Amino acid sequence: MDEFLTADKGFYTTEIKRSQFIGKLKKVNSEDEAKSFVAEVKKEHSMATHNCYAYIVFDEGSERVRYSDDGEPQGTAGLPILNVLKNKGFYNVAVVVTRYFGGVKLGAGGLVRAYSDACAGACQNAKITRCIECTLYGVDFSYENYKKFSVFKMPEYSALQSIEYGTAVSVVFAVRKQDGPAFVEKFENFFNKRQPIAPLTDTFCEFEEIK
Repeated sequence: MDEFLTADKGFYTTEIKRSQFIGKLKKVNSEDEAKSFVAEVKKEHSMATHNCYAYIVFDEGSERVRYSDDGEPQGTAGLPILNVLKNKGFYNVAVVVTRYFGGVKLGAGGLVRAYSDACAGACQNAKITRCIECTLYGVDFSYENYKKFSVFKMPEYSALQSIEYGTAVSVVFAVRKQDGPAFVEKFENFFNKRQPIAPLTDTFCEFEEIK
């Protein structure tokens, strides 16, 4: 997979037969971050009847998927939340749906719909961006070459990741992986092969904001 959608800062609340459902969504970059987010929400809503969750994370090259019904009947909460995330194509996202029981049982089908809708609402209200697999490149510019670089046209889906000023200007670029070889060739030709550039690592970078 060379690209995926991610989302952040999603919130949704609804009431169904006197039970309150609160969906919270957060972008996470590791399984540890996902677990911390779940723990934070559970602490915030420690008096709630249930805090059900799901997350999908790329962590150290592996896909980590977890979900929990947190005491609801098996398959009625965590898995429906996870299915919403999968259907939307989201990764590096964690969602917790909190329920304050209102005294009226919803039945298995009602619970699936309630947890799915709360997750979908949080997704709908979130900031959604496209993540693309990129190669990071490091360059140490002289100040003269850095000034010259200001007129160099970077390819689509590329971005400046960091810059440090010292005896040289140290810059790290992110370039969509599939465009890497063409970018390096263009860069080297621009500087008549007198400006070293080195690939550092591959990673996923956020680019285009969907909403």
